[in-house]
Amino acid sequence: MEETKKDLSPFAELIRYAIWCAGALVVWIILSLFPAVRDFQPFYAWFNLVMFLSLLPALLLAVGMGHYGINTKYLKSSFCVVPAVIICEFLNLIPFNPFAIALPFCLACQSQNFAGLGHFKASELLARRALSFWGEDSGVHPQWQMAGLIMVAGALQGQGRYCDADKLIQAMFKIADADKSGTELQAVALTDFAGSLSRLGRAKEALEVANRAMEIWHSLPDLSNDQLSIMSLTMVQLGHAYENHGNFKLALEWYRKALSINLQTSGEECLESAGGFSNVGYVLTEIGQLEEASVKLEHARELMLKLEMENTSSWAHLTENLGDLYRAMGKFEEAENTLFESVKLREKRFKQDLHHSYHDLGKLYRDKKDWEKSIEYFEKTLSMREKRFVAPTIQTLREFAKLMESMDRQQEAKNLEARADELMSKIC
Repeated sequence: MEETKKDLSPFAELIRYAIWCAGALVVWIILSLFPAVRDFQPFYAWFNLVMFLSLLPALLLAVGMGHYGINTKYLKSSFCVVPAVIICEFLNLIPFNPFAIALPFCLACQSQNFAGLGHFKASELLARRALSFWGEDSGVHPQWQMAGLIMVAGALQGQGRYCDADKLIQAMFKIADADKSGTELQAVALTDFAGSLSRLGRAKEALEVANRAMEIWHSLPDLSNDQLSIMSLTMVQLGHAYENHGNFKLALEWYRKALSINLQTSGEECLESAGGFSNVGYVLTEIGQLEEASVKLEHARELMLKLEMENTSSWAHLTENLGDLYRAMGKFEEAENTLFESVKLREKRFKQDLHHSYHDLGKLYRDKKDWEKSIEYFEKTLSMREKRFVAPTIQTLREFAKLMESMDRQQEAKNLEARADELMSKIC
């Protein structure tokens, strides 16, 4: 006989937690209205402390995740969520304590905060702790299992442990293939999964998974603005996947669609729109439309400054894009200063992304005919990309080949192109 599994709604645990919190708050208020209860000081003081500690994580999580987290204020979010994690860990020591339900969600939120701050080892530890509550036999909805695996994989990638991250992919595929619900949450999970695949250089699979997510979005009736905004993230992942395939025309199409939705639903002054202008500007630079690229990237910078995003990975990505634009426009001094701004931030917080800046520095010094420095940065880039990112490695090999041609080292250029062609056959 086939074993019957518990079929929870994706939000069943959160709804249960909210009901317990609401009930406790009502009891707290009602009992506080009775003079006899207030006059019994030892009991009343203890009762207030217990109720306060039981309900505080809900408030801290709501503020940390619902306000600061959404606005990428990772440090401020951490000031809220870390105390919530500590309190929930103590509450979890009490058997069958309903107020400990929030613990895995607090752990997941803080894992994302640590990742946003570049503390990937801490992010991994919290993600694995959250996953211990969302394991295969836990009875929770499979999408929470997927979310836990994605967080662990992202933290491992941030530490450069790509082989370890790759081992989790099969488990994610198993969950994705088993879920036939066609819900919004499944589309979100598939979108995150596509992002993990792209970062591991598995562009072909990323494209397939992102397209599955888009099929779900198209099957849902009357999407709200919030749902459209989330759907735009799937479009961004499709843009990334086509970009990794070298199909910049389709990448630009999907980036423009995502930006259009974000402008429609959230306006200009939000993280998604700022990132959208940066993505569009990058692809326009790649296809040689430099004037329009400049307009998009400069506007993205204005928006990120307004949003105080100078210490985020998005800012590092934008400055890298601007630096490459300046290189393409022949503004070498501006390009060098801007690219080193991205290097400085990435060395401090986002070391896993340094290969992007190094790649663009290799192109810059090649165009400046500073052959020695160009070779140095291309070799640095390849040392970080090879065996980790297939599509970005191809980009670097082709740009490196152009350098060899400029130096009249034709055989070495042919060898680099051959290596790029061999890798291309794996993702096309």
